[in-house]
Amino acid sequence: MGLKPLIVAMTARLHGNKEPSGLFIFAVNVPKFTNKGGAPTSSFDDTQPMLAATITEEPLHVRMALEIIKAYDEALFRHSVRVAYYTCRILEATGAAPEQIRVAQISSLLHDLGKITVPRGVLHKPAALSEHEFTYIKLHPVTGARILQKLEGFAEIWPYVKHHHERWDGKGYPAGLAGENIPFVARVICIADAFEAMTAGRPYKKSMTPAQALDELTANAGSQFDPDLVRVFLHAVSTQLD
Repeated sequence: MGLKPLIVAMTARLHGNKEPSGLFIFAVNVPKFTNKGGAPTSSFDDTQPMLAATITEEPLHVRMALEIIKAYDEALFRHSVRVAYYTCRILEATGAAPEQIRVAQISSLLHDLGKITVPRGVLHKPAALSEHEFTYIKLHPVTGARILQKLEGFAEIWPYVKHHHERWDGKGYPAGLAGENIPFVARVICIADAFEAMTAGRPYKKSMTPAQALDELTANAGSQFDPDLVRVFLHAVSTQLD
């Protein structure tokens, strides 16, 4: 696919343009960041340009997996798009090769594939999950990885899907991996996933501002998150996101 990214920041809304033939396109809002002093603003702003994710040159199996997520749950799909956006920003800031960014893009888009086996009532429960429900939710990385292992073309992808909830201190799941034993791309997705979840909010929890979410990432660097990658992300969002 060359250097053309799967995910691009658009400079304007889609203005109701029709979807070109053969082009899979959708748009979601991302947090507004200011370039003045590198300080993030305090909230989402619907007037800001939208993030458009365009899947144009990926094989059918990738597009079909995305369509399955989208058909099952629109909110889950949009979460995955935003996580992919932040994942790519981090990888670009590390100077990763285009092919590694491409693999990370697909991995982050599909990181929650296993949640298609979770009842939507649990995914959108308007209260904190019970211990039993959370145990069920914790199965989704392994479930997603198993689905991808059974399909052709995802040999590079499934380990990152499986391990995106590991913690730097080894207290994550499903394998309790720690530090650099956690696959690099999975460590990146972990940060992107957490930031998106905090800023987008949940039915039972009010969203944080971007600044609050960045503070939370910093507070948990070295325990939940790779500290070096947190620093990369802090720099990336203050210089690359608009």
